[in-house]
Amino acid sequence: MKKLIILSILAVLVLAGCMPQAGDGGGPAKITYFHLGLEQPEMRESIDQLVKKFEKKHPDIEVEVQSVGCDQSYQKLVSGFNDGESPDVIYGGSRWVASFAAMKAIQPLDAEGEKRLSLYPEPLQKAARFQGKSYGIPRGFSSRTLIYRTDLIKEPPKTWDDIVNVAKKVQEENDGIYGFGIAGAKHVSTTTQFFNFVFQNGGEVFDEKGNVKLNSPEAVEALEFYADLYRKHKVVPNPLEYNREDAQKVLDDAVAQIKKEKLEPK
Repeated sequence: MKKLIILSILAVLVLAGCMPQAGDGGGPAKITYFHLGLEQPEMRESIDQLVKKFEKKHPDIEVEVQSVGCDQSYQKLVSGFNDGESPDVIYGGSRWVASFAAMKAIQPLDAEGEKRLSLYPEPLQKAARFQGKSYGIPRGFSSRTLIYRTDLIKEPPKTWDDIVNVAKKVQEENDGIYGFGIAGAKHVSTTTQFFNFVFQNGGEVFDEKGNVKLNSPEAVEALEFYADLYRKHKVVPNPLEYNREDAQKVLDDAVAQIKKEKLEPK
């Protein structure tokens, strides 16, 4: 089973343990780089430019880029681990680190990698660790925030009760729209969307010893509220039909419609 290091492709420059050997016949050494979700043209273009920049700086190394859709990436990699056919370098979610390390499919960072990881804030370092060892270097991270339409809502909600009340008011004053949106489809991003409410309520997914805490009163209350946004309060469309990316598209379409209305002559 091939061992991997999860990191940004730029980090290949500094991780001595990951540098490839010369290829057969004296040609350039080849490494395979897996990046999920490159079916999006703008993302593919960005990665291709990065690879060209890397190869120009290191003419003795040739990079082969591999990719499948975000939904298929995890299973694709696991199948490769089992078959002995897996990439040398992976760009993926930090949520994969624990499972891949437990499978012994990836190897810890060396001293130079640890030095690079130490440049990041502690929460990002923690996301790359499993059982005391580090397995990756952050390339990016996301922040959670509440996005609202200022043309419909004067003051953003500050509590869960506010969310319900504001959403109901929006629906009462505007036909054909919902006051709020959440994700509930079977998708990898749905759990992180729900976890926002767990953390807001003082809950946690695991304790410091690794015990699952999703049955705590705080987590149960968060799940009940999340479900009741649809079942009881009726302020969101059926969440089973939406994942995080779908919800973003709905918002983008709404913003596009607002811009169109402003541009059209009265």
